[in-house]
Amino acid sequence: MNGGSAMKSLKLNKALNDVISDIRSIIPDDKDSRFHADMFTAFKENSGICKIGAVDGSSTIVLRGPSFIVGTYKSASMVFRGHELAATSITQPIPILISKHNLNDLYSSIFSDFVGERPEKKVRDLELALQRIRVIEEMKMVSKLVDDMDKGSIILVDGSLRSTITRLDAFMEATFKGALEKDLSIVGISKSSSLSLGNTAIVPLVQYEAKRSMGNRMWCFDVGKRFHGALHGHQSHLFGSVNIVKFNPYSNFVFRADVLTNEKDKTNILRKIAAYCRDPSYLGYPYPLALVHNKVTITRGWAEDLHNRMKKIALESGIKSDQWRFLCQDFHNVLDQGV
Repeated sequence: MNGGSAMKSLKLNKALNDVISDIRSIIPDDKDSRFHADMFTAFKENSGICKIGAVDGSSTIVLRGPSFIVGTYKSASMVFRGHELAATSITQPIPILISKHNLNDLYSSIFSDFVGERPEKKVRDLELALQRIRVIEEMKMVSKLVDDMDKGSIILVDGSLRSTITRLDAFMEATFKGALEKDLSIVGISKSSSLSLGNTAIVPLVQYEAKRSMGNRMWCFDVGKRFHGALHGHQSHLFGSVNIVKFNPYSNFVFRADVLTNEKDKTNILRKIAAYCRDPSYLGYPYPLALVHNKVTITRGWAEDLHNRMKKIALESGIKSDQWRFLCQDFHNVLDQGV
């Protein structure tokens, strides 16, 4: 190794050591642990037959232009009675053009059609508008399930039961109130969470401590009860109690679970969900959510096919080939090939 290469290696190692030092600073010392076993609620699964629904959605950008995007989105719900699939509803993904010119009129129209009033604030980002439109589609599915499902049923939602969209959160509150009046439970399952205590991410912290305190048992940790400060600033848009849950004793994963229920003991709901977390492909994660996720995923191949069909229609409509190419070209595509 020559002198220049050695110097670069030393600088890289120093940078890596600095990063590790920063990571160590946000991991509590074992000696300073504030945890003990009675902070966790152990539970066992309830494999009795219940009715459980699952909702998810997805969106993707099919085409980027200089001042617009063409996106598409879809949502789906699936209902299980026991482990038997009872009903499926999937929206047809429809391409939609969002530009800096139609951005707020389009978003406001879709928002007001669903919520009943226009959004309080404008959206300035094209991709954010697409994401919010997808969220509205998911909430339509949740609302429909609330209307359709029987007393005692559970509705699983991908993500937390928290809204940062003013006026949509009021609609969610009304929907969730209707669910509770029907004695339905709604549980939001998050695959990742930014909840933190100071500089420390709560989910891996709790999981690490639970491994020492709870072994291979299933457990629930009530974040609001133990780390109330971690939810500061979230409460006005937050529904249900925030928990970290291990749904299967043999899984390496835990999840944030926001539980909205009339049950005095929320572990009664978690026990029922745990009965759906045994599938070896998704061990520890509710199988209905995994399946509905697979149903709504918009694959790269499908998006590319839609792009090609749009191009064919564009050329047939009289748009010249060069016009289409210049409109849609993006040099990032060349750079990303890495050649």
